[in-house]
Amino acid sequence: MKKQILLIAALFLTTWATAQAQTQQGYVKTKGRMVNGQIVHGQGLKGATVSIKGRTAVLVNADDGSFSFPVPGAQFRIDSVRKKGYQLVDLDALSKTYEHSANPLYLVMETPEQQMEDQIDNFNKINASQQVIINNLRAEVKQLKEQNKINEEEYSKRLIEIAQMQSESQNLVNEMAERYSKIDFDQLDEFNQQVSWFILNGELIKADSLIKSKGDMDERSAELDRIHNANAEEEAKLEQSKKYEAKALEDFATDCFNLYEICKLKHEFDSAAYWLELRASKDTTNVKWLLSTGNFLLYYAIDLDKAQLYFEKQLRQSIMQYGNESPETADSYNSLGAIYTAKGDYSTALEYYHKCYALLNSDAVNNPHMLLLCLNNMGECYRLIGDYKNAIHYTETTIAIITETNADENYELSEAYNNLGGIYYSQNEFDKSLEYLEKALYLKKTYFPENKESLATCYNNLSMVYLKKLNADKAMEYSTNALSIQKELFGEIHYAVAITYSNLGLIHAFLHNYDDALEAYYHSISIRQQLFGETHVSLGLPYNNTGAAYFGKGDYDEALTMYNKALSIWKSNLKENHPNIALVYNNLGQVYNEMGDYQTAISYLDQALRISLEVYGENNIDAANKYKNLGYAYYNLGNYEKAAEYYQLGFNIVSSQLPENDPLYSIIQEHLDKALAKLKEQENEQKTEE
Repeated sequence: MKKQILLIAALFLTTWATAQAQTQQGYVKTKGRMVNGQIVHGQGLKGATVSIKGRTAVLVNADDGSFSFPVPGAQFRIDSVRKKGYQLVDLDALSKTYEHSANPLYLVMETPEQQMEDQIDNFNKINASQQVIINNLRAEVKQLKEQNKINEEEYSKRLIEIAQMQSESQNLVNEMAERYSKIDFDQLDEFNQQVSWFILNGELIKADSLIKSKGDMDERSAELDRIHNANAEEEAKLEQSKKYEAKALEDFATDCFNLYEICKLKHEFDSAAYWLELRASKDTTNVKWLLSTGNFLLYYAIDLDKAQLYFEKQLRQSIMQYGNESPETADSYNSLGAIYTAKGDYSTALEYYHKCYALLNSDAVNNPHMLLLCLNNMGECYRLIGDYKNAIHYTETTIAIITETNADENYELSEAYNNLGGIYYSQNEFDKSLEYLEKALYLKKTYFPENKESLATCYNNLSMVYLKKLNADKAMEYSTNALSIQKELFGEIHYAVAITYSNLGLIHAFLHNYDDALEAYYHSISIRQQLFGETHVSLGLPYNNTGAAYFGKGDYDEALTMYNKALSIWKSNLKENHPNIALVYNNLGQVYNEMGDYQTAISYLDQALRISLEVYGENNIDAANKYKNLGYAYYNLGNYEKAAEYYQLGFNIVSSQLPENDPLYSIIQEHLDKALAKLKEQENEQKTEE
């Protein structure tokens, strides 16, 4: 079943977001010190644990004490820094709000004994220098009295002031001793290392002289005022310039989008993509632009890898701007689910869909519309891996939510019915599939007749169901209706038109009108080549189908040529265990079976089976079909034991999942009986010879 409209709707109706998660670097270390005027560097503390608020604790494993952690926003806080036998030197580090920076964060720790020793040593040094100053003041006052420059009263007054100063200096000494015990000299430049050392050791004249060596402080003050005023003027100009830039960006972005729409309407998809990508490059934080670019690359330009890059940027920016629990982040998960579905990586797609569903099903995010889209997409993805139980569960959940809260005039309900029809189609329950697809068609024709693109998709899906029900006339009618609508909407050169030509080819092939089938397939190939070039991933399917038409005609050489073209394209664009690659391996095996080259057939069929088991698991109908084909090859080689083994494996699957009147059930049972009969003949012949 073609499932195009739902995923397009799921992505075009989402909210926006985009940019890259930041990483903060840091070090846990001991203090750098000045010893005899020379720097002695601190040491890294391996084994420390740093707990960042709201994040898992970081264990420091590096010998130099380095560590890093992701910062989702512009700011962060530290809950604790721990290492056995050490304490954080500056406890204020736990009350600060830090800004993310390219500069590393330094967290300094010392043993309590060392920290106390440093504080006492600093106290003694500073106290000694204070005592020198006090003694010098007393000596100066005494000298003034002896020289009769001050009288007895003034002398007594000065001594009282000095005594008061000495009393107050104790607080100053304690304060400075504590502050200097927290200084990590490693983080000071050489100039300030020397100034701090001179102050700590009471060499105040040297400290003062060193500072004044930079220039007169009044002149430096005046220069600072001049710079400040100049910067204020520049900021005013910059603010005006930013407003002009914002307006210019808005105008440019609008023009890019308009040029994109012009190119899109002309079906010049490469040029359309160019204008969207150019717009997105001008503001890489604009999630709306990133999302629309990714959508176009996914659904029109069919450039899966590039689309994935835009959706990944969208997710990073969503988390950075809006947080982990936001509608924007949920939307990003849905977008990535769509890209991995398109790539055939269904397990990864489901991981993203479940992340989206968890957010939408929580109190953090309330977006009923997006929830319906996510549920529909999950159901479709489970269908693709053959997990029909979950596929039905999530799709029926969608229908239940809609019917409980809305009338039938609901577009998502029509899509859910369409998806449910696809699930039953995949289970070969074609009557049920038809029931739900006709419900979808009724809703679309009754309530959404203006959405002709969606209507055409529904016609195409009904066409494939009728083909499976062996009603080729009805199948042809619906596909022809779809093609007529699509040509009216899009013209001849459009991807949807190419898909419908492929479906028409399938119908002609079913009727054994192989020349008409080939004509339809080549139409599809030509359109895709004009849209996307010669090696685009979308060409794999029509090449594969063309190979099947040549196979039906008995032209095995041409069939091999086309199948190998499909294989080359899919191997270049898809991961090696993609179901499409298994499909073409199986088809190549079938051709070699008919050509009598059974060993080559087996080599391809083995690869097809391996992928089928990897993707769908042990007990799936696709694997049953591969077992049947391998059994056929071994049967023709005369290896009836191996043939019976594979037929039996296939029969075990179909007998547990299909009714006895199903064609595949009957075929495998018939082949198994033949292989067992041949084995019986061989056993009888051996007994006769004995």
